[in-house]
Amino acid sequence: MSKYIKSKDNSFYKNLNSLNKRKNRYKKNKFIIEGNKLVEEAILSDVKIKALIYKESKYEEVKINSDIDEYILSDSLFRELSYMENSEGIIALCSFLKNKDTYGDKIIVLDKLNDPGNLGTIIRSSEAFGFNDILLTEGTVDFYNSKVLRGAMGSIFRQNIKYINYEDLKELKKQGYKIYAMALEENSINIQDIKHNDKIIIIVGNEANGISEEVKTIADSFIIIPMKGIIESLNAGVAASTSMFYFDLINCK
Repeated sequence: MSKYIKSKDNSFYKNLNSLNKRKNRYKKNKFIIEGNKLVEEAILSDVKIKALIYKESKYEEVKINSDIDEYILSDSLFRELSYMENSEGIIALCSFLKNKDTYGDKIIVLDKLNDPGNLGTIIRSSEAFGFNDILLTEGTVDFYNSKVLRGAMGSIFRQNIKYINYEDLKELKKQGYKIYAMALEENSINIQDIKHNDKIIIIVGNEANGISEEVKTIADSFIIIPMKGIIESLNAGVAASTSMFYFDLINCK
């Protein structure tokens, strides 16, 4: 049975609204997603959905037949909760995604990446190019950020995403991973000169400052992407996606 909410003082509504802040998401181990496609992807990916929340005027149009608890919000309350300009009228309350401590042969590490749009793009590209493990160093934007979720689309539910420290990175190196950090250094090599590696890690750094000094001491090689024209650099999301495509290409030959 659906529960109707029209007051800001409702405890369930206040709990939902609090999840717009990172600290509350991690305190409660929950996050919210919005939009028909994203909610459907979450259901198909067996994400643990605690509740479905509908905009009153859209309820009959977007209602999903399921056993999940339903809440209907007045249009004004839903607008305050929504992070979409033209909301489709459906939000899902989800438990945090599960992650794994075992990894495949291709990993991408994001070192203090700040922009949620870049992270969303990279998560989506990582699935396309077979990098199913995405590791984030401390200081990287929260992957439950609403802009990340929108950019990543359903890929975020199928990828293994977790936060690590630099000691974890050193341990992966001991396990035989070749670590390539994207950086313009005196000894950087053209990515096209790399022909094959069985176990690889690509590291992409902060948009403004690049990779950290800690990463520089761990990396096996620094790599650059050759470019034409007079541009000096690529957007972090584009650079990461291009690199993943190239390594997937050479490892598939």
